[in-house]
Amino acid sequence: MIRSKKKKPVLDAEMQLHTVPYRNTNVKTWPLEKDPKTLVVEVKLKPGPLLALTMKVLKARNHKKYSLVGLSRTMYEEVDGKNTVEDLINILIREFKLTFLESRALTLKYLSDLMTRGLIVVLPPGEVPESLSMQKKIKK
Repeated sequence: MIRSKKKKPVLDAEMQLHTVPYRNTNVKTWPLEKDPKTLVVEVKLKPGPLLALTMKVLKARNHKKYSLVGLSRTMYEEVDGKNTVEDLINILIREFKLTFLESRALTLKYLSDLMTRGLIVVLPPGEVPESLSMQKKIKK
């Protein structure tokens, strides 16, 4: 059986600025009781079949929690499916008085980390996540 690998779209610097990050709709969030400035984010893990079996046998947790404070909380809360990467960069420039290059590097690294953890997805302009497109079809 031959598997075809999906080609990742090549994004130039201009197109990167216009991509839109979306939050994972299966993520739960709540403020920490002891420190309301801290936002707790919980994501359900999706392990492969072998790891899922091992986790079940060992009664391991099937979720991961992250605590977001300060800049990381601000960035996560601004990911709303409307703000582009460029908007997020400009928010950091305004709120934290960073240069464009500092803000861009920080924003791209942070979004990369959030994607790795399964908290967000970043799509090229004009594309909508499958879960959102399904909701739009249902509403019609």
